[in-house]
Amino acid sequence: MCFLHKKTNRPSSPVPMPTWEETVEIMYDRDIQSSYTREIIRVIYSADRAMRYLVIRNNDSALFYYELERLYQYDAFEWQYFGKQENALPGYWAPDNCPIRSIFDSVDLLMNELTKEPDYIAYFA
Repeated sequence: MCFLHKKTNRPSSPVPMPTWEETVEIMYDRDIQSSYTREIIRVIYSADRAMRYLVIRNNDSALFYYELERLYQYDAFEWQYFGKQENALPGYWAPDNCPIRSIFDSVDLLMNELTKEPDYIAYFA
């Protein structure tokens, strides 16, 4: 007796999850976005490249400020979903949740103040 079986689409094999070191390498210089209201002047990476400061110029007022961003890697459960997408990145940059930002009228003043930040001293110097 002959049975005809309908060919089923088997799910593609999951993409292996990158290591932390591979994620850091892949995400280097990713998701740096200027916009109509802000322009990225400089990007400063920590020694392990898992954190970065963005030096930003506000186009409306021509003042400068900085933001600290941290790299986050998807966990194994999240990677099962995101890893199947085309051009999937293994992590994302997220701003540090510091609501208070100093504003400067020159990059030199900003850099002088930035080098005194505790995170900068601990991870960037």
